[in-house]
Amino acid sequence: LPLYVNLGDESLKDGAQINPDMIYDFVAKNPDYKSGYFWLLSNLLADGRLDEAEQVVSQMAPHLGNDTCYVYQYRGQIAAMRGDMATAEACWQTMKDRWPEDWLIWSFIGDAYAKLARYDEAVEHYKKAARLEPAPRYTDNWISIAEIRTIVSKLTGVPLTQMTEGENSRLLRMEKELASGVVGQDEAISSIARALRRS
Repeated sequence: LPLYVNLGDESLKDGAQINPDMIYDFVAKNPDYKSGYFWLLSNLLADGRLDEAEQVVSQMAPHLGNDTCYVYQYRGQIAAMRGDMATAEACWQTMKDRWPEDWLIWSFIGDAYAKLARYDEAVEHYKKAARLEPAPRYTDNWISIAEIRTIVSKLTGVPLTQMTEGENSRLLRMEKELASGVVGQDEAISSIARALRRS
């Protein structure tokens, strides 16, 4: 079935180009339709247009009512994309403190940590989200955990059956830590790291 997107006056078929001005115009005409902001923010962030995204978050905030967690979510995401991890983590901590029983918040933060290759933290957040999620449950959190395990296994050479949670990050950092203490022995360090991962 073809996908249709309705932007007010126009409907677009799947694959049609959406002009960012069309989304801005839609949001201006429908300021209380929060999904319009999310769509616009997703596009701006995908394009790396962080300054514009910050402006949209500020415009969106008064229209969210009790759903202010999205303001922290997007501000954290923007900060992480800028490399400002202190601000990003402060936003995520505020989300956890204010909405500790909201499984979607824990899942989002798991996604954020996975994008940053902070896999142990991502898995921890996905597990919490899975525990909090009401029935009927989605499998997304468990699929994300399985995908992280697969990625770490491929990167380290350690079979999934032999891997524990703490080993994920330790094995990924191992070669870098060895290299920091030994100068001019890159090939030897790589060889040792491969042997350790195989054992």
